[in-house]
Parts: sequence; structure tokens; C-alpha cells
Amino acid sequence: MLQFILDIPAGIAVPALIGLRTLSIVIPPIQGWAIDAVAIVRLGWWQGLIVCEIGVLAGTSIAFFLAREFRAKLLSAKTNTKIDRLAKRFPEMETFWGLLVLRLLTNPLFDIISYAAGCTKISYAKFITASFLSTIPSMFAVFYFGQSIMRHGLAWGLPAIACIVLAWMWWRRRSTQLVDAKG
Repeated sequence: MLQFILDIPAGIAVPALIGLRTLSIVIPPIQGWAIDAVAIVRLGWWQGLIVCEIGVLAGTSIAFFLAREFRAKLLSAKTNTKIDRLAKRFPEMETFWGLLVLRLLTNPLFDIISYAAGCTKISYAKFITASFLSTIPSMFAVFYFGQSIMRHGLAWGLPAIACIVLAWMWWRRRSTQLVDAKG
């Protein structure tokens, strides 16, 4: 399987990875980490980071504009209610610094925040800039350490993966508590 991924011509791999990473934001059940892993194997950490970041920003832009344009029609009543509540709980999402801090603190909720931000009055320029700045730390960590894990094998990688998973679980729990505390 690994050789198959490595044999895909860059002219096909790069647009496919960008498209898949874009879909992983617009359609949240698609797991972005799996696409990131393929990008690391195929392109290396820094090129994979650039390609997947382009896909992430394209996906957040699509989610933002879909929410802005089709808010009530696009989303189910349950999801729409969650997004409306989130947008009302965090009026600071209408400011650049507020959105930047919110995205940094709630990375596991990244996809839904893109939709929620589209329901606010924040400008697209502020939204996309805050989105870009907030994804760089986690994306850098995933790609840089992901390649290190792949190079050095599981003996080195398992403790690193365990630390990353535990940190992510703590972060997600903390993010969820912050969202619940606002409501």
C-alpha cells in the first residue's frame, strides 16, 4: 500500500490531497488526519503541510460561505440550533482576535466553528486570516512529528502518539467544557 501511495504522480497526488482535505472540513465525518498521513508519506512533512493547509483553508472558506448563504436551508434543525447557539454564545467570533483565540482553544470543534462564523457578521478577510493563524501550530506539530514517527518507527512513535492522543483528549474535553460554560 505504501508503495502505491509513493508511486502516484505528484500531478495527481497534490490536487487529490487538496480536494480530499477540503472535503474533510466541509463534511466533518471525513477524517482529516488520515489524509494528512497520506500527505506526509507521499510529499514529506513540509510539502504535505502546505498542500493540506491549502485544503483546510479551502474547506473552511466553503463552510463559511455555505453557512452565510444557506444557513437555515443547508443544515438540519438540530445542527442549525447548535450553530446558532454557538454563534450567540461567542459574539467575539465577530472580531479577528476573538475568532483567533476561539479557534486556538477549540481546535477539535474547528469544522463547526467555520459554519458558526459564517452565521456572524465577521468579514471573510478576518475569518480566513484567523483560521490560517490558528491552524498553523497544530498542523505543524502533526506534520513534523508525524514524519518523525514514520521515520523512526513505532518504538519511538508509540510514546509520542500516546502523548499526542492524551493531549488531544485533554484539549477536546477542555474545549467542550469552555463551550458548555458559555451557554
